[in-house]
Amino acid sequence: MIYFFGINPIPGILFGVAYLVYSYVRGKRGQDNIGHDAHFWGAIFGFAYPMMIDPSLIAVFIKNLTAFNF
Repeated sequence: MIYFFGINPIPGILFGVAYLVYSYVRGKRGQDNIGHDAHFWGAIFGFAYPMMIDPSLIAVFIKNLTAFNF
């Protein structure tokens, strides 16, 4: 669980998906000086790279995801 703003517990996977959606949408708007595209692709890379280095992590991720109790 991740405590959003220190008080609202949410599952980490939901936070990750919401972060990707937020970064994608804000990157397409381009209204501020933040590199949302860099954050988006950095998050994708940070998720995918360990699995490319050690493919057994894919099974571990799926096992942990399916065993997670919301």
